[in-house]
Amino acid sequence: MRLRHHRLVALHEVDIPSGAMRIAVERDRDWIVDAIDAFVVEAKAPPAPQGTARMVRERLAEGRYRLWEDPAIVSFLGATLVDGGYARIGPVYTPPASRGRGYATALVAVASLELLERGAQDVFLSTDVANPVSNAIYARVGYRPVDETVGYDFVAP
Repeated sequence: MRLRHHRLVALHEVDIPSGAMRIAVERDRDWIVDAIDAFVVEAKAPPAPQGTARMVRERLAEGRYRLWEDPAIVSFLGATLVDGGYARIGPVYTPPASRGRGYATALVAVASLELLERGAQDVFLSTDVANPVSNAIYARVGYRPVDETVGYDFVAP
C-alpha cells in the first residue's frame, strides 16, 4: 500500500452539512467496532494486533474518537494529541450509505480545529494514494502532502 502523509497547512472553511460532531462515549462502542472492521476490510489495512474491540475500548477511555451525527451516527474519526504539539487524525470512515453528503469533510475540519485549539502546532494524517476521494477531502480542508511511503506485508508462502 502506498501511503501519502499530509500536514494541515491552513484550515479552510468547508461546507457543513446537517448534524454535528461529538466525542464518542461508551454507548458508541459497538458502532465504532463495526465501522473500524469495515474500514479495515475496505482499505485492506492491517487489523489492530490487540483486536478491534480492545483497541476501541482503550481509545474510548482516552476520548480519542469523534463522531458526526445527523441525527444517527454517520461518520467517525480517530484523533490523537501527542506531547510536543503534534496531533494525528486517523482513521476516518463513513459507511457507504452515508457517503457523498460532506460528513467526513466536515468531521475532519471540525476535529482539526479542535486539535489546534487544544494546543497542536501541527496536525497530520495519512491516506491511501489510490483513494482519490479521501485525498480530495483532506485537500479541501487544508491538508497538503508531505511525503509518501510504501508498506509491505510479508506472509509465509
